[in-house]
Amino acid sequence: MEVSRTLPQQREFPVLIGDRVAVGARRVHVLPTPISSFTVVAPDEPGLQALSKSPLVMILAERMQTRVAGSVGVAHRVPAGMPVVATGPGSAAVVEALLRHGAEQLLCLPPGVSPPEHVVISVQGAAAQDPTLAVAASLLRHIPAQAVYLGFHAEQAPEHARGTALRELLDLRNAALDRHGLDMRTELRTGDARTELLRELASHERSMLVLGHGSLEDLDWQRLADFLEGPVQRPLLVVRPAAPERGEDR
Repeated sequence: MEVSRTLPQQREFPVLIGDRVAVGARRVHVLPTPISSFTVVAPDEPGLQALSKSPLVMILAERMQTRVAGSVGVAHRVPAGMPVVATGPGSAAVVEALLRHGAEQLLCLPPGVSPPEHVVISVQGAAAQDPTLAVAASLLRHIPAQAVYLGFHAEQAPEHARGTALRELLDLRNAALDRHGLDMRTELRTGDARTELLRELASHERSMLVLGHGSLEDLDWQRLADFLEGPVQRPLLVVRPAAPERGEDR
């Protein structure tokens, strides 16, 4: 039997492979997984092989007991399973093309990246909130990392709005645990979301960003390009709602 535990749980009750432990179940909660498989998308065969052997891809595929397919060349349609692309120069255009063709989940990885120990979750648009938390929960069931959800508060906003935002974050934390089994902490940051997210990612060498957005029209493409091609490159998981809005390219 394989059991995934959070880092606080590991510290409270450390065990090693081969130890004898008693296992019991207080309740059974079946969680559907929104991640069915992976398809690596690369411009050439060497890039495909390198990305397919990325430690994070291999660990996720093994622990999820799912397959990893490959697709070479320009993506004219969304492949089956979650697309996996490399970050770096030119990656923003590839990611935009996949999103505009209807990709609902997209994993972007720097070369040879290791599994993260710190996962940052941020959502733009209420419609993307629940799908993003569901995908993040599926990911974190297979990676023992700490998760933090960052909310943002404008500097010029009145103080009473800050109290409302804090209560909403607490409600969101409880809903994530109840609906998806996602144990995360929440933080409210004052200032620009892009700056705060980059600062948070840079503060942990093995960090990852889960970014949810509700509409392509409202997506900050420049901010997305900064995460994909900027100096602070970390694994990035992009999530959008399953049902596209009218007028969006598909």
